Amino acid sequence: MIDMSGVSRVMLYPGVTDMRWGMPGLIAIVGNPEPGTLYVFCGSGGRMLKMLLVEGDAISLCCRKLRKRRYLYPASGEPYATDPENLVAMVRCAALAVLCESRGVPSAGMGY
Repeated sequence: MIDMSGVSRVMLYPGVTDMRWGMPGLIAIVGNPEPGTLYVFCGSGGRMLKMLLVEGDAISLCCRKLRKRRYLYPASGEPYATDPENLVAMVRCAALAVLCESRGVPSAGMGY
């Protein structure tokens, strides 16, 4: 997971983003990226997150993909700011579902 200590704000872009886009395409969606901000995008299947991390004068592109489950990600709406803890919770929830399934505990009731 990304070191969230330097992240002051997380911007979620709800809906579907074309995951074939790389850094230049995602920066074009964002417009003017602000330092200390993590921009999060989700693919059509809900299995992949792409994130732009802006630190000072550098921008990093990160990707996180699930094999079997999906992230609980907003399906539509305008981009909005959220706390870094909410993103961490979203990723941990998906990881918990995968862990339960690997141990033989059905996770169908978790809404994935």
